[in-house]
Amino acid sequence: MIEMTMNGKTYQIHRDVATELATLRRAAPIIDERERQDAKWGKQDHSLEQWVTILMEEVGELAAACLCHRFGNDDHPELDWRKEAIRVAAVALSMTEQYQEKSSDS
Repeated sequence: MIEMTMNGKTYQIHRDVATELATLRRAAPIIDERERQDAKWGKQDHSLEQWVTILMEEVGELAAACLCHRFGNDDHPELDWRKEAIRVAAVALSMTEQYQEKSSDS
């Protein structure tokens, strides 16, 4: 058992549960981004090649944001590397979700 504080209250919980909660907390921004993407684009059904193209476009935006962060380029404040990293993860998750759904349908 370990102590975990949430919303100002301390709880005694099993270590495995604490690990799962911590993982969910870290994954929450990715899940939020997936929901935003679904709301914006609807259910996506792409070929593997199309998914890789979409993913690489997002990776390119992440690279640009990292360079702006590293070299202090204030001309593009919209390039937040954390947001771009979350988008990369969300697109990769969407890609894998599609193929998991297809394989479970057959």
